[in-house]
Amino acid sequence: MSNYALTLISKPKDDGSYQYSTSIWQDGPDREARSQVRERNFQNEAELTQQMNALIGSSGDANNMLPLLHAKGSFVIPANVSISDEQAESFGWIL
Repeated sequence: MSNYALTLISKPKDDGSYQYSTSIWQDGPDREARSQVRERNFQNEAELTQQMNALIGSSGDANNMLPLLHAKGSFVIPANVSISDEQAESFGWIL
């Protein structure tokens, strides 16, 4: 099993909506050895929240993260949230 870190990204569009994407990083032997595995763009907010709710399960609601994501432009999933190879694969980040 590898450890992954997930960064959520939002960019405002001209029509007032947002483009959502994520970057997933695989941990190396130390913090400096972290490497970007993939990026993914989502079609809309609903697709992002559906995938995030599947990841966080009963511990929360991804909709609660959206105001912070809109305000900051990016949000790193806390380091204590482990993402397994299987979860990364379900996001489409491992071929």
